[in-house]
Amino acid sequence: MNIARRFRIRERMSLEIRAEFFNVFNRTYVANPTVSGPQSTQVRTAAGVTVSGFGYINPTSLYAQPRNGQLVARFQF
Repeated sequence: MNIARRFRIRERMSLEIRAEFFNVFNRTYVANPTVSGPQSTQVRTAAGVTVSGFGYINPTSLYAQPRNGQLVARFQF
């Protein structure tokens, strides 16, 4: 999603300012759970984080970046 505004300075000069946003709604997309080994039990670390077992979702497999944005200025002549 982006928002832009162009300012005319002279006949052949313009300044464009644009704000661009990525993952505006801050959604998290996780990978599918594992389907191998339906008889295996879940193994957890001391902190309570699941590290293996049936239906385990790897937390490092998140492929959506957190909400972020950038500001762009473009001068044309």
